[in-house]
Amino acid sequence: MDSELPILGVQLAAPANISVACAYLPCGRLPNLHDQLSEAIAKLPEPRILVGDLNGHHPSWGCPRSDPRGVTLVDIFEKEDMVILNDSVPTYFNGRHTSAIDVSAVSRCFTGKTQWSANTDLYGSDHYPIKVQISTAIFPMTTRRPRWRYEQADWDSYGEAFQSLLLQRNPNSIEDFSEVVYEAATATIPKTSSVPGRKALRWWNEDTRKAVKARCKALRRVKRLPIGHPDRQDALRHYHESHNQCRQGIRVAKRTSWMDFLEGMNSSQSSADLWRQVNALSGKRRMTPLHVQINGEAVSDPAIVADELGSYFANLAAIEKYEDEFKRKAKPSTSSIASFSVSSDAGNSDINQAFSWQELKHALRCSNGKSAGPDEIGYPLLKRLPTPGQLRMLELFNKLWLTNSYPASWKESLVIPIPKANETTREASKFQPIALTCCMANVLERIVNRRLKHFLEAENLLDHRQHAFRQGS
Repeated sequence: MDSELPILGVQLAAPANISVACAYLPCGRLPNLHDQLSEAIAKLPEPRILVGDLNGHHPSWGCPRSDPRGVTLVDIFEKEDMVILNDSVPTYFNGRHTSAIDVSAVSRCFTGKTQWSANTDLYGSDHYPIKVQISTAIFPMTTRRPRWRYEQADWDSYGEAFQSLLLQRNPNSIEDFSEVVYEAATATIPKTSSVPGRKALRWWNEDTRKAVKARCKALRRVKRLPIGHPDRQDALRHYHESHNQCRQGIRVAKRTSWMDFLEGMNSSQSSADLWRQVNALSGKRRMTPLHVQINGEAVSDPAIVADELGSYFANLAAIEKYEDEFKRKAKPSTSSIASFSVSSDAGNSDINQAFSWQELKHALRCSNGKSAGPDEIGYPLLKRLPTPGQLRMLELFNKLWLTNSYPASWKESLVIPIPKANETTREASKFQPIALTCCMANVLERIVNRRLKHFLEAENLLDHRQHAFRQGS
């Protein structure tokens, strides 16, 4: 911000328009503090939140005494119509003394929509982390779709649970079969939480967890003992030792994680895989709620965002949006595809017969990735099915194939809007849709596609000028 004071400001567009400023006022005399801080706060659009290490003492935020800076800050907050959020909990601890020098204030009109709290762990600092949370009753809470933790899966138990359910249910439809797979996975494979958490730290392991836990335990013991207690000095010494051991352990874990990252790099690694590891190493996790610009206003309500994106994508794909010349050329092509059929005579019996076990195994081998469709059944769950389960799946595939039927659930997909690269605005036109369909439908599609391509190549039905989407092209 344009100020002589060390203060930074940011304007949040979602979940609401909020101005947030973070300031650090060093100890000592600051000339003209009242006017400079008042001018900086006045530049922030309403509603606004001010947080920071202000190094001022006043009973309004939990200090037993007041000093000139504290009186000045209280006067500024009253002038700017801001309310102090602190609840008298200490925010600073240097190993011997505690105080409340970290202050948070919010516009009076926004007081009932915020909740202030101080963490109980210092995380290696001498200031407790402060959290100012916006009430989820006012704005919808950001959630995410839970995912299977395949790295923690007990595949033996999964196979046993599936076979037990298979004998009990004896599924005769794809929908029933999907329920059996899902229940077996739920009983044996953990899932991620639907609530976004903190950053994923690559260096976090069991040793660092124990070191942090020991440091927190030592800190709690110090805080329980009053000043002058005969055991307080021993408790302080133990806390400093635990703090130093924890800091050293985290340094070693970070260094080891960095060396593992460097050793894992090679010339055959794809750029996507490399950036995935870089983001994991730096602890990046996308937690920003999805929002779009509607009539110049940022909207993050999930229902409104879904309707806006859905309407845009539907209009974009509608045939009415294409020019007349394209529709005139496309009509003969689509009609020829709709009338395509293969007779069931002896010469073409291969393409119409039931699918074989080898075809299913080949399709499963070619099915990669972990993303699941609306039924939440990913490729790893299908690949790890025991042999009786895959045979039952093959029987159900053949039932659909021979009866010319297609499950209604397979016609649905999960559409993920991905922001386009190098776009700063968030209109609906700046997103591209990625559709996740049911993985079992994709497996069946691979079987049919492989057989159809073989038939077209063998019968020489493809145009000699076509090279794309052909084997060896």
